[in-house]
Amino acid sequence: MDREVRLSDDFKLEIRKLGKRRKHIETDLKKLLKQFDNNALPGKTLKGADSLSFKSVRMSDKSSGKGSRGGFRVTYKYTCTTVLLLRVVPRHEEDYIAPWRLKKLAEQYSCECDGVA
Repeated sequence: MDREVRLSDDFKLEIRKLGKRRKHIETDLKKLLKQFDNNALPGKTLKGADSLSFKSVRMSDKSSGKGSRGGFRVTYKYTCTTVLLLRVVPRHEEDYIAPWRLKKLAEQYSCECDGVA
């Protein structure tokens, strides 16, 4: 059984904002979503989030000519049945997410994502 990939409202809003300046963000997002095929969980577990099921994965930025290292960071939460994309942030704006912010995100999205953990 594959995990369902969903986009949070905050994620959709950020994609819409970034799409005004970067016209290729939709294709970059499609490439990212393909990484979740076959139940894969790409990226690295965030520090301080071991028990919270948060990971961060790189997403390229074709519009600015940057690859995945200089593009975006996408934070997501996963359970057995769902992957919920939470945040997308350009790398130059923020590369580190504090553990207290992750706990806040966990509280905010606990009802929406935690079906069967």
